[in-house]
Amino acid sequence: MSRPCILYIAASLDGYIATEDHSLQWLFDAAPSAEPFGYEDFIGGCDTVLMGRNTYDWVLNEGQPDPYPGLQSYVFTSRPAPAQAPVADHLRFTSEDPVAVVRRLKSEPGKSLFLVGGSKLNTALLEAGLIDEIRLAIVPVFLGGGIPMFARPHVPTWFECTEVRHFPGGMMMGTWVRRATLQV
Repeated sequence: MSRPCILYIAASLDGYIATEDHSLQWLFDAAPSAEPFGYEDFIGGCDTVLMGRNTYDWVLNEGQPDPYPGLQSYVFTSRPAPAQAPVADHLRFTSEDPVAVVRRLKSEPGKSLFLVGGSKLNTALLEAGLIDEIRLAIVPVFLGGGIPMFARPHVPTWFECTEVRHFPGGMMMGTWVRRATLQV
């Protein structure tokens, strides 16, 4: 059985995961805690984190050089690790092809793979058919621009909605499972 790769993310109604200046303040204003969305239960089912370098740099700038200390973390980048990054066996900066790495990880035993983002990594894994599930918190705001959840272009990929939960303030959390990929 293949380990699932799950994109767990929040986006605005117009599909952005951050503003153009990489701010997430709009998300923190809407949901100061991820707990209502089942984050603790979700993260407990994961043992590996996948993120792009821009996402890691954002986390680092927020004062969290090692955001997932109990999990094996891969930061996909063509740049060297920042000086502030901790030296830890579970935190790996790699220039390897993310598609090849995720294919390998999915074939190994373990828990779910947590895809944090960002846009380029999300798209590469979507196009390779490696995202098995998307858990998306939708925030009822239009940002009008910013960092999209998926870079363009990307291939049409079908998902089936398996759960939707509504929260005060108009937020919702949905779960979608990949059912097929269509090439157009």
